[in-house]
Amino acid sequence: MKRRSLLMAPAALAAAVPVFAQSRTPRTTESQAGTATGNESFPAFDLRHYGADPSGAAASDEALAAALRACGSGGGRIRLPAGSYSFLRPINLSGMRSIIIEGDAGTTAGAQAATRLIYQGSGDGVFLSLNSAVGCQLRGLQISHSSPQFRGTYVKCSNTGSNDPAFCGLFDCVLGSAANPTVTHVDLDKCIEFTAERCNFIAGNPSVRGRSSGAYSNAIRFRDCQWADSRAVPVLNGGQSWTFEGCAFEGLHSGAAGALYCADGSTAFNGLVITGCWFGDANAAGTWIDICGNGVFIAGNYFSGNARGPAAISLKKSVGVQVTGNLFDQLLVGLDFAQAPCQDIVIQGNIASAVGSGFRNTENIPTGSFVWAPNYGFGEPGRAHQRLATTGYVADAAAGVLRQWGTTPVPGGGSHRVEFPIKFPAECLNVVATLAGGSASIVSVSALTASSFDASVQGGSSGAVLSWQALGR
Repeated sequence: MKRRSLLMAPAALAAAVPVFAQSRTPRTTESQAGTATGNESFPAFDLRHYGADPSGAAASDEALAAALRACGSGGGRIRLPAGSYSFLRPINLSGMRSIIIEGDAGTTAGAQAATRLIYQGSGDGVFLSLNSAVGCQLRGLQISHSSPQFRGTYVKCSNTGSNDPAFCGLFDCVLGSAANPTVTHVDLDKCIEFTAERCNFIAGNPSVRGRSSGAYSNAIRFRDCQWADSRAVPVLNGGQSWTFEGCAFEGLHSGAAGALYCADGSTAFNGLVITGCWFGDANAAGTWIDICGNGVFIAGNYFSGNARGPAAISLKKSVGVQVTGNLFDQLLVGLDFAQAPCQDIVIQGNIASAVGSGFRNTENIPTGSFVWAPNYGFGEPGRAHQRLATTGYVADAAAGVLRQWGTTPVPGGGSHRVEFPIKFPAECLNVVATLAGGSASIVSVSALTASSFDASVQGGSSGAVLSWQALGR
């Protein structure tokens, strides 16, 4: 069963959520801002006490403004019990400290929060501004919009001149609306120390924006989040020290694969960790991870799609990338070294099943910068999958050469073209070949290129196997 069927359909995001009856009478007084109540770090301000309408019929802008004034400079926790709260104007938490806006997500385990924040504005502005805020969080909320004319951003967390926003985050939230799926969910340009946990991002275009060209976005973490029905690759541009842990990326609305993307080094992912994530349900072309990245660790993930279209990982001018312990399933290409130079690349301990080509464009890796250790299932492109103990590639950094080896079935005598598993970056220097199979034969090698050689067999029997080793640079 496809995971998409387990998710809430985007259209349901625009539907009204029933208002739940409250089992207790709203408080008539509030605790003094900045004082703890029981074991709570901050007092809880019930937004209904300030005139909020949980039916969504009347806007709750003034109620939230009053609650924020009550919190004061010491911060506070504003509770929005189950219901729909509409807002005509943006919510501005810029420069604030320790404000937590909290809804009821526990009743649905975060898959669909029982508390909805609905923005009724239009244009390309920002609904929730956390610019230069410190310690502000959104918890247990479903954030959406109702106007098809809104083309902006739900949450923006940036440095607008006073200080970097830090220690802000999203927890147990749902972001997205079918009203007009052309919005950005979270903009993290010039943001530091931001965390999103157990969030569901739906129909983003894109969903998450990292740094702008030449700017920064540092220490950003996504844990146990999922992206579905995205109208563009959900994570656009990176920053320094980004982490994705235990997340799920569905195929795009178009059916294509796509999770992380940046065009060049000006928006590169530097210090990127992707562990325990799931990439699947893509039935068209595309690439799951298509980045320029430096200091990248990709481990323990599952990449899938179909054998005719998607690629798992594409690297452009990337340095210091380790890909280990991943499962590649039903893909056209496992790893594509799309733009030179890609240096200090380590690929080891991975498993492939029904992958058309394990690797592509290896000529974009300089001699001595590639370690391809045993990877089960990555064989020669277009051939049955096999262990790299049979077909392999290793760099001798001290000698400045590359060595490849392999086996090729020979249907009989004559000339046979043999393609190298990996194209040499510059040239092939020498090939040594022998023929196994029990019959007397002579093998000669000619027409050496960076990608292939010709083996001429005299006296070979059908079913024999040609074993060869090649040196190049």
